Amino acid sequence: MSFHVTNAEAEAQLRAQRRNSSIASVVIGLLLMTLVCLVFYLLKNYIFEEKVEPIVAFASDEVEEVTINKVKVKADVQKKPSAPSSSAVKVLAAQTTSTVAIPSPDVAVDSLSVDFGEVEGFGDSFGDGFAFGSGGNGEFNFLGSSGSANDVVFVIDWSASMTQKKGRMKLLQDEMRKLFSNIPNGSRMQVVMFCGPFWLASDENKTIGNIEKFRSSIFTTKDTKTGEVYKFKGSSPIEVKKKRVGKWVAMSDDYRQTLMDFVDKGELGFGTEWGKPLRFALEMKPAPKTVIFLTDGATGGNAKKIVASTAKLANEIGTVIKTVAMMEPKAEAEMRALAEKTGGSFTLVRGLSEKDREVTDYSKK
Repeated sequence: MSFHVTNAEAEAQLRAQRRNSSIASVVIGLLLMTLVCLVFYLLKNYIFEEKVEPIVAFASDEVEEVTINKVKVKADVQKKPSAPSSSAVKVLAAQTTSTVAIPSPDVAVDSLSVDFGEVEGFGDSFGDGFAFGSGGNGEFNFLGSSGSANDVVFVIDWSASMTQKKGRMKLLQDEMRKLFSNIPNGSRMQVVMFCGPFWLASDENKTIGNIEKFRSSIFTTKDTKTGEVYKFKGSSPIEVKKKRVGKWVAMSDDYRQTLMDFVDKGELGFGTEWGKPLRFALEMKPAPKTVIFLTDGATGGNAKKIVASTAKLANEIGTVIKTVAMMEPKAEAEMRALAEKTGGSFTLVRGLSEKDREVTDYSKK
């Protein structure tokens, strides 16, 4: 037997209690969720965050003034190119600044030179792979032929025919003095002379027999650096024990004086055969970048064959040949062809003044 109580007041209290419990549950849930979010926020921003210090750049308010002094030079002197300006400095912009200024020091760095204090001192021999830096940065201009004063060989006719036209020998000597005076120290170069036989301008020479009888006279040249002696009969080497290989020379005050003394001495020989001296210049190690070739006459023998073989060798080693015909139009065809085939230049010197020089540049064709 059961009893059912139907008290309206008790039911109202029960409903109110249930409503209060639901509200309390919702509030507690919201608070709990807020607490969890707060914990994650703190973990992210204060515990696991990697702090990176800002980069600060300091700028100086001082500005260094640079004064450029202009130097006047003579018109006939080749100027060295000016030293390169200071390299550009990248500026780093910073988010913050400092009141402390840090100056930027200027550090002077000495450039290297290949002038080893010797007149012709690079040793007796070196392999094909041997290389050394260029010392000078100058340019040269020799009777219309111009270029870099480094890795250049001058092959110059020194035969007695230079005296056949009035003023020609003096013009050549004056131009050679001007050339050697303007080439800066450290420039790698060589000077090859020929009159049938060929030799270096620094050699010691001697002729046995009558020089006027060119084909039968004996010409002897001694390398002052190595002591080796080389003999020629006419234009042909004789008693050859070892083929001569030209050595590079770094221009120096001593070597410059040696060249000047040779020019002033002015002893000439007979004969004009320029195939062998040109090949001697091209066979130097490392190969020259430029060969300046001057003569006052056409070569003996088969000129077209000599031009073809010389140009072929020059192109194989990447050498440019620039030719100068010294008041001799008869040599124009072969010398112009040699310059054209190697991408050089041809100068026809018709007279003693600069206006008498006709220059054709084949490097841009």
